[in-house]
Amino acid sequence: MRRHRLTVFGGFRLFGPDGGEIAVPGRKLRAFLAYLALHADRRLSREHLATLFWDDKPDRQARQNLRKTLARLRRLFRTTALDALETDGEYVRLSTRDLAVDALELRDPNSAMDVTALYAGDLLPETGGIGDAFDTWLVAERSAFAELALAAHLVLVEHHEAKGDFEDAIAGLDRALAIEPYREDLLRRSMQLSTRVGRARAALKKYRDFALLIRDELDVAPENSTVEAYHAILPQPAKSLAETASIGWNSPAETRSRETFPAAPAGSVSPPD
Repeated sequence: MRRHRLTVFGGFRLFGPDGGEIAVPGRKLRAFLAYLALHADRRLSREHLATLFWDDKPDRQARQNLRKTLARLRRLFRTTALDALETDGEYVRLSTRDLAVDALELRDPNSAMDVTALYAGDLLPETGGIGDAFDTWLVAERSAFAELALAAHLVLVEHHEAKGDFEDAIAGLDRALAIEPYREDLLRRSMQLSTRVGRARAALKKYRDFALLIRDELDVAPENSTVEAYHAILPQPAKSLAETASIGWNSPAETRSRETFPAAPAGSVSPPD
């Protein structure tokens, strides 16, 4: 039996069993449904939900807003023949019996779905400004799913590389870099594999793009080991200084210490010695 499907990576979308997209009106209703879905099959207290979504309202107003939101969700589910919402006077529960959720599949180690098919981007990237409590939860959850997707991509990279499927390994590394763009170890590996399959020009472009990225966003230069990997790919070593200078730095010896600049995001490489 085909189920409804909710995707929350790369954007919120709800689909019926026939694959047709179902419109869910209202940013807060979409955020509310996504939150229930990420806690599917768990009983959530009405008090918790009211506080999470209406933390700026008095308790009575927050409870009233919750009741209205649940009523809107019930109407939506009735029109789409989705029997998933269970409520009583104290608790709310979303059943996944008839609803598949991409985030839950990514969490499930027994899922047959590939991370490349599941993780289409950040969790609910268009969602924010719901309230301080919800936004704090969303930032933490978004980071946790990004780390989970990154780890899954790297497992696939190891698998492809071990089989000699270097093009697939490169694609996996590039997807990992889209999640953690400051990971120079992943960049070097992608550059080296690209060169190995005869795409040295693409490898050099990856370096230049990365050097511009961190210069513009962090005001730092690539690590010495990354610059050395770049020089190793250049057809003529004598071009190295000119190539490096062309992106705004004079030479590897003049690579600036990252200790004097804003720290890179969690998971990025540490500053060179």
